[in-house]
Amino acid sequence: MLSYFFKNLNTLFLTCALAFISIANAQEVIVIDNKGTIKIANNNQVTTDTTAPTNPLEGDIWASTNLADNNLYVWDGSSWIYVTKPRSFATYEIGQVINGGAVFWVDSTGQHGLVAAFSDAAIWTNGVDWGCYDTDLPNVSNVSSFNGGNPVGVGAEIGDGFNNTNDILRDCPNPPAALAARNVGDQWFLPSAKELNQMYLNKDTLEDVPGFTAFSADGQHWYWSSTETGAASAWRQRFSDGTQNSLKKNEGSATGQMKCNVRAVRAVRVFRTF
Repeated sequence: MLSYFFKNLNTLFLTCALAFISIANAQEVIVIDNKGTIKIANNNQVTTDTTAPTNPLEGDIWASTNLADNNLYVWDGSSWIYVTKPRSFATYEIGQVINGGAVFWVDSTGQHGLVAAFSDAAIWTNGVDWGCYDTDLPNVSNVSSFNGGNPVGVGAEIGDGFNNTNDILRDCPNPPAALAARNVGDQWFLPSAKELNQMYLNKDTLEDVPGFTAFSADGQHWYWSSTETGAASAWRQRFSDGTQNSLKKNEGSATGQMKCNVRAVRAVRVFRTF
């Protein structure tokens, strides 16, 4: 086990229990190895980065910010030796509860993902329109290719819902669907098309969570996404069979599969355990 003494005007004692480093350059470092051998390294560098520094000198310190690592290392002249153990983060699975919602998507680490609210922000019997019919919102990406009912591209992907919602609120005065989601809380948003689909794919697990209100699964009941098709329409999903298509943004006299009719809203938010 290594210990470190930094000498300048004052002496700073650094052990493996140190949780963070605030020194960028130290004038002199005394390194004591587990055999009691004392070595001195001058003008050592302390680097905070996701990757190890190149051409290090003996005694240089690297504080890794790589999420899979998070160690503190010292260069012993030939290799990096860690002096703190990696932090461990809680991991979550589909159906677990965090941040006031039920997990419906996680990344490969299980340390962050998306949760669905326990109930609809706008229920089917009192649904809302998407808003801004006949207006192509300038900051919201269009996903106009039907692609067999599988929207693909910026604006439709997992991770796009939060920005979509913010951009809808910026570009469209009083957009009912986005507002319904955001009114759940500052961090809640209208899901993108693929985020909405992940809720559908995991709906059986979600609906088994105590206190979770089942999705409206009548064949005529749909949920809005934040993915815009164009001036007239936005993507929606039916939870009876998973069908995705586009619909008119606002209730009105026009007909067809566009932005027009009122639909339900289920808000989502991001969770992180680090």
